[in-house]
Amino acid sequence: MMRTVCVSLFTVFLSFAFSKQSFAQLSADVKIKKNTVIIDEVPAFEIFPDADGNGFDLLTLKGDTLMKVRHRAYKNPDNYTPQNPTGQVDYYELIFPTLGNKSCELPYPMAPSKRIVVNEIVVPNDVIWDNQVDDGAADIMVNTYGKDFSAVRDTVVRKYGSKKIIIK
Repeated sequence: MMRTVCVSLFTVFLSFAFSKQSFAQLSADVKIKKNTVIIDEVPAFEIFPDADGNGFDLLTLKGDTLMKVRHRAYKNPDNYTPQNPTGQVDYYELIFPTLGNKSCELPYPMAPSKRIVVNEIVVPNDVIWDNQVDDGAADIMVNTYGKDFSAVRDTVVRKYGSKKIIIK
C-alpha cells in the first residue's frame, strides 16, 4: 500500500517536473542544415540572418515571416564592472508579426547563434508548429517574459538624462 502511494506521488511529481516545455526540449531531435531547421527529421522552418545582421528571421518553408529575433543593447552605468567596463546590457527581442508585432525580451547569450535561438527559445517554447506560429504559445511568451530589458533601459535614460541609446 505504502509503495503504491509513493509510486503514485512520484509519478505526479514527474508529470509536474516534465512540463510541456521541458518535454519538448528533451524529446525533439533538432538539426539545422544550411538554413533549414529540421525537427524529428521533418523540415519545420527556415532561419536566416536579418538584413541588418542584428538577429534572425524565422520563415515558413514558403518564405513568409513567422518570427523575428533581434539583438538589442544599451549601456547602463549602474552595470559597470571590471568584466563589463562599458556597462553594456544585451538582450533578444522576439517579435511576433502574427500577434500584431507584439514582442518580448530574453537574455542574450554570450555566443548567439542560430542553434541557440532554435534550441533554447523556439523549440522548448513550442512557438512554431506545422509551419506556422502557435499564437497561443507566442502569447504566453509575451505575457511571461514581458519587456523588462527595455523598461530598465528607459529608466536609465530618465536617470542619467541621456537620450542617446545604442542599439546594435
